[in-house]
Amino acid sequence: MKAHIQNKSQQATVLHHLFGLQITSQRFDLQITSAVYPRKLEQLVSKIAGPSNNLLHHCHLHTQMKAYFLRAGSYKMEGQQNQYT
Repeated sequence: MKAHIQNKSQQATVLHHLFGLQITSQRFDLQITSAVYPRKLEQLVSKIAGPSNNLLHHCHLHTQMKAYFLRAGSYKMEGQQNQYT
């Protein structure tokens, strides 16, 4: 295996502009709802003529996430230098 050696004069200095995204929130609320006996509920609701929207809603699994006081912003960092060989 050969050793790879380079002089400092052969290194290239590249200036990068890095972009970032910052997301903050005071509170997140995650809510997962499912029926206790989903099969029994589905069979019961399917036998009812014209079931209400509330009954149909509770036949399925639902996942809901709320973010309160959500803030998002982008920023740019300048002057970051990296050495590439």
